[in-house]
Amino acid sequence: MERTTTRSTASVKISAILGIVALALIFFVPPPKPAGARSNNPPTAKTGALPSEGTCFDCHGDFTENDGLGLITIVGLPPSYTPGDTLALAIAIGRTGMVRWGFEATALKSGNLAVGVFDTTGFHDVSKVTANSREYVRQTTSRGVDGTYAGQADAAGWIFKWIAPPAGAGTVTFYFAGVAANNSGDEAGDYVYSSSQSSTEGTGTPVQATTWGDIKKTYR
Repeated sequence: MERTTTRSTASVKISAILGIVALALIFFVPPPKPAGARSNNPPTAKTGALPSEGTCFDCHGDFTENDGLGLITIVGLPPSYTPGDTLALAIAIGRTGMVRWGFEATALKSGNLAVGVFDTTGFHDVSKVTANSREYVRQTTSRGVDGTYAGQADAAGWIFKWIAPPAGAGTVTFYFAGVAANNSGDEAGDYVYSSSQSSTEGTGTPVQATTWGDIKKTYR
């Protein structure tokens, strides 16, 4: 019975944070700027990306990864992207009772090659880095705010932008992992969640040049 209650509470909290993140995405609103940085950037290459990238579990390994009582998800990624478009995306993570948060994400195309460009301009709780020929976006405290949201209970979310590649890149898969932490100051007692989500390459709506003469011919 206690397990069911915990799962239900987690679902409510996660749904709430997803709603806030989704609303912010609609208006491209950067997340709030809480005061007080507490740590620096997480290690790179911990997203679970193919072929053999680890996750946050490599350090925060006390409990089973993806234990079913929390989750991590990407918000705003359409089933099909338009080449060259800029998308507002977010990563949201939640688990009831946890009070500190972190994540890392990368985007790959066929052949496990990096694709697109992350843009963190104006978003002070995230940063990006390039390592192993891949680009990663992650929480940070090095830009003047606490991107770990220490003390915030049950869920957290981070917004950033991703510039889609030119035509021909094909399907893009985002790999992401995160930590729901207890803010104890070490890696003990934390939970790790990881997942992936893909978006196929779409086509833009072709724009055909027209003239006033063409319009008159159509409606005469």
